[in-house]
Amino acid sequence: MSLTLLNRVRGLLDDNNLLDGYAVRYFRWTDADIAGNTPFVLFRQSGSGESNELVQNTLVSVVLVAAKNSEVIAAELMQSLLRWVRVSGGDTGSIRFDPAGTVVGPSYLENGRPVFTLDVRVFTQDQ
Repeated sequence: MSLTLLNRVRGLLDDNNLLDGYAVRYFRWTDADIAGNTPFVLFRQSGSGESNELVQNTLVSVVLVAAKNSEVIAAELMQSLLRWVRVSGGDTGSIRFDPAGTVVGPSYLENGRPVFTLDVRVFTQDQ
C-alpha cells in the first residue's frame, strides 16, 4: 500500500507539472544520486495518523534535493507544491490531501546541495 500512497501524491503534483525537470525516487536515494548534480524528488512514507474503519491517514514526505546554488528556485518550487496541496483535492484515488505543516529547509548535503522537505497527509479509505 505504501507505494500506492506515494504514487497518489506524485500524481497530485504531476497534475500541475510541478515535478518537470526532476528525477523521481521512491523510498531511498543512491550514492550516485547524491554525488551528481541532477535534481530529484524522493517520496517516502514517513508516519501515520489516526485511523478508523472509515478513514485512514498517512504522512508522505516529499524530499527535494536540488542542484548546487539553486536554493531560490528550489524554495519557490516547494512553496508551489505546498500551495497546490492546500487547494487541490486531486483525482488520484485518495479522499483528500493536506499539508502537515510547512516546507522545511533548506538543509545542505556535504556537497552543498540544498534539501527541502514537505510532509503531506493523505486521507484514504482503502488501507
